[in-house]
Amino acid sequence: MTVELFWPAQGGIEPLSNQATFEKRGSHLCAVFQHSQTQRLRFIGQLPTSFAGQPLSAKIYFASADTSGNVYWSAATERINDNGIDIDADDFSTAILSAVAVPGTSGFVKYASITLSSNQVEAGELFRMEIAREGTNILDTSTGKAYVLGVGLIE
Repeated sequence: MTVELFWPAQGGIEPLSNQATFEKRGSHLCAVFQHSQTQRLRFIGQLPTSFAGQPLSAKIYFASADTSGNVYWSAATERINDNGIDIDADDFSTAILSAVAVPGTSGFVKYASITLSSNQVEAGELFRMEIAREGTNILDTSTGKAYVLGVGLIE
């Protein structure tokens, strides 16, 4: 059975620093990632017990104010297992990076899919997923804001 989880942008949790902001684009509430900064947003969930251990992919649903260039996204997970993590500190896996071309029309939605390198989270466990726009990276060539509508996790 394929595992699919989804969080709308407003379900995101802001980290203590370098967080994405929120604003509406039309009538859609979006998490906004600026073009010249590295900004993050986190989501918490529980991996279903039906999870079979296949590779997981983060799927970022975004639009852009720009019509050309790439947005450089990253995704990482943090396992919150029984008696295995101190929640006073972050313990995310190494972030996986991906440059994704923005849609050719401002406001159109694009899907960025990032295959996570290892499944440190097991079936039935809590976890956090962090996405970031690595806007200070030379590969992020889009000069407009990126508007995230939501994030998925797919097996």
